[in-house]
Amino acid sequence: MRAAIILFLTIAIAAAAGPGRAGNVLTAYVYDGEIRKPLSGALVTTDTDTIAFRTDSTGHVTGLISGSATEVRVRRSGYLPDSQAVGPLKAGPVSLRFGLYLDVPRFIAGRVTDAQSGLPLAGVSVSVSPAGREALSDSAGMFRVDSLPPMWLTVSFRLEGYHGAETEVRLRSGDSVRLAQVLFDTSQVGDFSGRVVGRQDGRPIAGAAVALQPIDSLTRSAVDGRFAISRVPPGEYQAWFAAPGYKPMSERLTITPGKFEPRDFPLPREDEDSFIGR
Repeated sequence: MRAAIILFLTIAIAAAAGPGRAGNVLTAYVYDGEIRKPLSGALVTTDTDTIAFRTDSTGHVTGLISGSATEVRVRRSGYLPDSQAVGPLKAGPVSLRFGLYLDVPRFIAGRVTDAQSGLPLAGVSVSVSPAGREALSDSAGMFRVDSLPPMWLTVSFRLEGYHGAETEVRLRSGDSVRLAQVLFDTSQVGDFSGRVVGRQDGRPIAGAAVALQPIDSLTRSAVDGRFAISRVPPGEYQAWFAAPGYKPMSERLTITPGKFEPRDFPLPREDEDSFIGR
């Protein structure tokens, strides 16, 4: 089974095990994080020790390591190695957690183009978090980010002169994902405008808070209930409306280059039906 392996290390810090030798007792337990069974045959060592300790059939290993060790390393055939800083070691227990993943092709690839012309964009910075991996698109707009962990990932696209973009993908063990991403240049913006009114009587609501997320733009409606947020990058947004004496409302919107068609956004009074959202 192509499973992610989560390695739990518990390091017990103690005095030297024998006369004339300073060191620390290292106790490790290795198990498969997906099927929750012990993993044997994993090698555990440090940056200062030449001896590697191998986990037994129960997934456990115990050994004496140098007190000057600053990093614990774990590896197993067929899996990507991992390490974590631990030093300089001092008296007292230390608990560490490592993630090991099968060494199989697991990547995100795709093509980035200009939203208006459809032409490929070169030099786009493509970053994947929280994996900390990056790549640049080539002259054909193509990119590929390798060695990614199986989890939910955020892929960000950045290029000078263009609005940035983000998308979330779920990568499973052994998976690969291909994306087709378009970017709008900074001259392509839209407007978001309308009027906040009462749902029952249709009267304008002055001073209503209007927020557009995730860009965190905030404004308030005028005495006639009208509001406007200008120069909004194209994309998907969540609009929020709130006013004293009224229940809040949210709505999912798509902003495209050009002028947004203004319309009314009705709010129910506090004594009306429950929260409204779309």
